[in-house]
Amino acid sequence: MSDTDSPQTVYTIAEFCAAERISRSLLYALWQRGRGPRYYLAGTHRRITEQARQDWHRRLEAETATESKGE
Repeated sequence: MSDTDSPQTVYTIAEFCAAERISRSLLYALWQRGRGPRYYLAGTHRRITEQARQDWHRRLEAETATESKGE
């Protein structure tokens, strides 16, 4: 089975915020600062894929590791 054959988890804003335990306002603030996860538009609604969530986690972890080296 290829990646295109398996369904991928896609989050609404509310689902993503609940999964990450962050507020909706924090998520929008992160996007405004260019630090939020990738998303796509489904009509006028933002959606975040599981892959985008994982990539966002990796980016945050890498930034934290870089910052920790400077301490």
